[in-house]
Amino acid sequence: MRSCRTFGWLRSNAPASPLDGAWRVDELGAVRWKHIVLRAGSAAAYGDDDGRDLYTPYVNAEAHELTLAPRTNSPAAALRWSQPDPQHVLLEGTLGGQPPRAPLSLLDAGKTRLMNRGFHWISEAPFNR
Repeated sequence: MRSCRTFGWLRSNAPASPLDGAWRVDELGAVRWKHIVLRAGSAAAYGDDDGRDLYTPYVNAEAHELTLAPRTNSPAAALRWSQPDPQHVLLEGTLGGQPPRAPLSLLDAGKTRLMNRGFHWISEAPFNR
């Protein structure tokens, strides 16, 4: 149990990267992701088939490199990024042997359904799934 607590402490105190946040994939190409969530120590990519790929991200901020090591049966990724402005990122590199080009837009957490709908003990359709 102590090792789990230690790991959680290390992950929560890891330095934030410039890519931390929830990102929407603007164009589907070789990358079949709709969204990708990056934070220190973990990454999750949500596909157009509503599947989820889990990764451990390794960010080199100086070289603008992002390596995604798979934690599930997902393809590994070695990507470079450019950030024309704080709200947009362009990922390029290799993902499972494919050369993806994925423009990303930062999602505003305040506009998500979880944050703007509020808590409901009883949820009406279509929220009762």
